[in-house]
Order: sequence, then structure tokens, then C-alpha cells
Amino acid sequence: MAQSRHQHKQADETGQQRGDDKGSPESLLPQMQTRAELYDLIGYHDFESLEQSIAKSIIP
Repeated sequence: MAQSRHQHKQADETGQQRGDDKGSPESLLPQMQTRAELYDLIGYHDFESLEQSIAKSIIP
């Protein structure tokens, strides 16, 4: 996970540099991950399921 954070930080810095140089981060689109890949990386659907189960247990 630490490597993933490093890659995201590095990509963010690259995006900022390219965005500043060209006025748009559009050139980075081919290198960006999809929303599905991001959700998989962060375990979004697991959290969503947990959140729903908590809501069911506390909402009458």
C-alpha cells in the first residue's frame, strides 16, 4: 500500500507539472486509472457494504 501511495503522489506531482506547462492535464488521461480501478484499490465496495449494514442496524 505504501508503494501505491508513493505512485499516487508522484502521479499527482507529474499532473501538476504538466498541467502548469500546458494549461491542462489532458495529456495524462491515458496514464490515469479508471474509477473502477480506483474503487478496487481503496476497497470502496467493501466500505459501502459495511456502511449499509451499519445503517440498517441503527435506523429503525
